[in-house]
Amino acid sequence: MAKRPKGRHLQLSGRGVGPSDTNHMLEIFFALDRMVVELSMLRYSVSRRDRNIMREQNQRLHDAFREYLPPILDISESPSFE
Repeated sequence: MAKRPKGRHLQLSGRGVGPSDTNHMLEIFFALDRMVVELSMLRYSVSRRDRNIMREQNQRLHDAFREYLPPILDISESPSFE
């Protein structure tokens, strides 16, 4: 495996990731998750009634993530990667 040059480091602290960036990343994740759920339901021929149940469960999961994940991702408490 090739080694990285020592002069290069991942620098996240200088970017200033804010709450709107976190929300945007979450929305992208949720859209991808919904797409995977829809494709899975089509692939496995899930009945219409069960599709509605799965969509509701998926929405509840997304709502829980929206409520509990942002405090966990609080950038001010995260360690710096300098």
